[in-house]
Amino acid sequence: LGLVRCIDVLLVSHYVDHYHGHASTWWHTDHCDTGIVSLMREAGKGIILPAGNENYFEKHEHTIFSGDDQLISLPGMKVTSYAGPPVYQDNPSETPLRVYKVVTGEGNTIFFTGDFDYIAKSSVPHQRDLDILFLRCGGVSPLYDDQNPYDLGDDEDAFRLGTREFKTKYVIAGHLGELSHPPGGGRESYAAAFKIFTKFAETLNLNQLILFWGEKYHCEI
Repeated sequence: LGLVRCIDVLLVSHYVDHYHGHASTWWHTDHCDTGIVSLMREAGKGIILPAGNENYFEKHEHTIFSGDDQLISLPGMKVTSYAGPPVYQDNPSETPLRVYKVVTGEGNTIFFTGDFDYIAKSSVPHQRDLDILFLRCGGVSPLYDDQNPYDLGDDEDAFRLGTREFKTKYVIAGHLGELSHPPGGGRESYAAAFKIFTKFAETLNLNQLILFWGEKYHCEI
């Protein structure tokens, strides 16, 4: 309940994997807590889920199932959802995934990438006027693994490419705080994020933030 009180709207990046070649344990329930969804509904707060998950949630007046390039107006903000390919999946249709652009009532623009493979070609338009960008920090694509056979680069190179494609004033290292995955087993470590940020501290002309659970930062936008 304490967490729900702090949330104005819940943006769910993905939930169920529909690809039948994967076991049932492939469900991405770590990105969607059904308990919090229920509490948000009881509190009368907005919830946005990717379209394709309608069969897993009862219809509710405060729940929206979002498509690709869909504009959603909510109290105090406008949200645009985009469909993008998940990391480490060749077929973008395997998992219904959304990234979200939020424009606040004050006109600030926030972009959440979640598990989006921002290295791959996709229908997600490059954003050039962001104030805050949540960008997955490492583990984006097998083409940018340290041991990849194509020698396209590593996690640092992938992150740098992401900051070139999505222009922002602040970048926040994403995908670090998932409690259900160990570092290197589905999420990246804080040490890896510090390594990436340290490498680009002087060359990236933007504010770089690594936040832990419960931390907050007042951005001067």
